[in-house]
Amino acid sequence: MTYKCRVCDSTKLVRLLDLGLQPLCNNFITREQLAIGEPKYPMVLFVCQDCYLVQLTESAPTHQMFENHPYLTGSTKALVRHFAELAKELSEKFLSPGDLVVDIGSNDGSFLKGYDQSRNRVLGIEACDQIAGIARQSGIPTITEFFEMKTAEAVIARYGHAKLITAAGVWFHIEDLHGATLAVARLLSEDGVFVVQAMYLGDVLKSDAYDSFYHEHLCLYSFGPLRALLERHGMQVFDVAHSSIHGGALTVYCSHTGARSVQASVRDLIEVEKRQGVYELSTYHAFTERVASKSRKLRVMIEQARQAGRTVWAYGAPAKSSTLLNFSGIGPDLIQQALEMNKLKCGKLMPGTHIPVVDEESLKGEKVDDIVLLSWNFRESLEPRARALLRPGGRVLVPVPDPVWV
Repeated sequence: MTYKCRVCDSTKLVRLLDLGLQPLCNNFITREQLAIGEPKYPMVLFVCQDCYLVQLTESAPTHQMFENHPYLTGSTKALVRHFAELAKELSEKFLSPGDLVVDIGSNDGSFLKGYDQSRNRVLGIEACDQIAGIARQSGIPTITEFFEMKTAEAVIARYGHAKLITAAGVWFHIEDLHGATLAVARLLSEDGVFVVQAMYLGDVLKSDAYDSFYHEHLCLYSFGPLRALLERHGMQVFDVAHSSIHGGALTVYCSHTGARSVQASVRDLIEVEKRQGVYELSTYHAFTERVASKSRKLRVMIEQARQAGRTVWAYGAPAKSSTLLNFSGIGPDLIQQALEMNKLKCGKLMPGTHIPVVDEESLKGEKVDDIVLLSWNFRESLEPRARALLRPGGRVLVPVPDPVWV
């Protein structure tokens, strides 16, 4: 079968890494549902030789992934702080009183809560009705829809054009990238700004973060292909910045072509990517080899702990951990349970591995020998909480970038 690149339509795709049959990363199931089984889909990474987009060529059903999505932005305090700071920055730079702000993939409304609603109108667009309901209950107007042209037209008819549109951690989830980008261009006011924040491939390659790939992430962007996608549909990238959130992300600022002056940051990042080998196949083949080695190492380290009679828990049950655990073959025989703050995941089993997820608050003084920090990308804020659960002599295992006991 011939596949086309999701951005540039090239058929020159090179196979990089087969992560095997993987469950949907947010499909947390009950013990009763085990008898029914859970769907799994191939997860094979390819890179485009023309634009160097790293992507999955086969997609899991979109509605299965997002209509009952248990991810809650508000359960991660570091992310809430990040969005509050970004909303303040965007408001000061781009908004005037009365302007409309639209957040695509708005989840529980955490990002939109950072804006002054007495000054600006806000609107979330969220595909999962349960999560959208949480946002509405907290005072954030939210439409339950997938974002496409008909959604944009409906927003325009009711609210008018948006001065600011944001898409944080969502622009690699979208099956029809071209249709969604056209819909943004339609919804955005003439002097408006579209801000995309996305996990950055440059950081993924640097840290060997293979857990960044899962079915919801149909692609991961370096700057070049993301810029090419936007510019193909009349959007011009005028600024770009790097953030440490999620282990490394890009914040890309766009306008209608010619509406704003292009900053030096755009040219500078392309040059940095060239020097780092982002547009060379050898970079990706080396990444694949390192990932295979580190996955094996992670499993061996946990096996050795269990063989020594140590108890091992996980801290966090993020979407990214599904890929890491399933690819490495780590199940409840190695990790007895995963501690979570997100109530929608607690009391259920992790996808594929069926490791029980328990509410961190329910432990009531229980202690453990070792903890695997699956939410490693929030290590700074979560490691102290994990350490508080350790017995004397206990250890924390950070699985990425290189598995290490700390």
